[in-house]
Amino acid sequence: MKTQFAPLSAHLLICEVLKFVETMVTYKGGDFLVNDEGDYYYTKDLEKLRDSFRKVDLLIGRIISALAMV
Repeated sequence: MKTQFAPLSAHLLICEVLKFVETMVTYKGGDFLVNDEGDYYYTKDLEKLRDSFRKVDLLIGRIISALAMV
């Protein structure tokens, strides 16, 4: 699931849901892995997540500006 274009609150909510699912899966002996590019899922570092969102927004803005010049 990609939350890159969703609000920060959506990312936080999805992380909560996935934590619940992880608990159920690992309780049954399964493996559960989340690849969170904002690193919030495992660190709960909200400032790091905000910074990651800002960087992505900045990069997308630069790409859009560059394409507009073509």
